[in-house]
Amino acid sequence: MIETKQGEFESFATLRKAYVDTREGKTLGIEPYTRAHTFEPQKLHLSKLGACPRQQMYDILGTEKKRESASRQANDALMFTIGYFVHYLTYAALDWGGILESFEEPIEGLEEPWTGRYDAIINITGEQHLWSGKTTRPNAFKGNYRYSYPKLSHKLQEGGYLGYLDGVAGSVIEYIDRGGANSPLTYYVSSKHAVNPARLYMQRIEECYEALPELPDMRPRELTPHYRKRTNLNAYDLDYINEEYCWECGWCPYLYGRQDKKTKVWQIAGASPCKPDMRPPEKVGWHSGKIWHYKSDDVIGWAENQIASYFVEDEE
Repeated sequence: MIETKQGEFESFATLRKAYVDTREGKTLGIEPYTRAHTFEPQKLHLSKLGACPRQQMYDILGTEKKRESASRQANDALMFTIGYFVHYLTYAALDWGGILESFEEPIEGLEEPWTGRYDAIINITGEQHLWSGKTTRPNAFKGNYRYSYPKLSHKLQEGGYLGYLDGVAGSVIEYIDRGGANSPLTYYVSSKHAVNPARLYMQRIEECYEALPELPDMRPRELTPHYRKRTNLNAYDLDYINEEYCWECGWCPYLYGRQDKKTKVWQIAGASPCKPDMRPPEKVGWHSGKIWHYKSDDVIGWAENQIASYFVEDEE
C-alpha cells in the first residue's frame, strides 16, 4: 500500500486514477511538471548503463545513424510523447498525494564526461525512494518478456543514480503498458544491492571511452532461455534454449540492415558501421519428455544456473 495525504492506494496506477478523477471537467494540470528534454551525445549517460558499450561509443563519435522511414519516425515520436505524458501525469499525482519531493533533477557529483537525471524522489512513511517509470509495448508484459523484469540494464541505471543520492534507500521501477492493455508491474531495487554493480559497469564504459577511437567488440551471440506456459495456469516451464543474437542489435541505429519477415534472415549493408553475427537463432538445448539434450558441455553448465519454472500472479 502507498500511504499519501489523500489516503492509501494499492498501486501507483490507482493513485494516478484517483488524481485524474479529481480533474474531471478541468485540464489534467500536468503543465507545471513538464520538462524540456535534450540529449548530449558527447556525454556518457547513466540512463544508458547496461546498453551496448559499442553503441554508446558510436553516439560519442557522432557516427551516422540508420535512415528511418517517415512512418517509423512518426511512430517513434508518438511513442516518446506518450512516455513523457505518463511521467508528467505521475509527477502530478505524486504531488497531489503529498509524497513527491523532487523530479527530473540532474544528478550532482558526477565527474566528466558523465551526466544523468532521475525521474522522481518520493517519500513514503518517512523514507526516500526513487520512482522510475518505464513505458513499454503491450507484448512486453507476456511470457518470456515478463520473466526478464526487472531488466539488468534498468537495475544498473538505478544503481547509477542511487550511488549519488545520499539518503535514498532504493528505487521503485514501474513498467507501464503504453497501450493500456496490461496493469503496470512494480519492482524494488535496493541501494545496497544496486550501487556496486553499477559502479563496476561505469568503470567498464569509462575504459571504452578512454580507448576511443578504438571501439569495443561487437556483442557476441548469447544463450537465451525460452519458456512455455502451462495449460490453464500462470506458470511457465523452461522449454528450450537458443543461441541467438542480442535482441537489442536488431534495433540498433548503427546496424544498417533489415530482416526478411518470412525467412528471418538479416541483410546487412556493406556500409553498416556495426556488423554483428545476425544468423537466425540456433536451438542448443531441448527436451524430449523429461530428458534434456544439449549441444555442448558449456550449454549444460549455463543451463544449471537458469530458473526451471516460474509463476506469475494475476496475469491478465
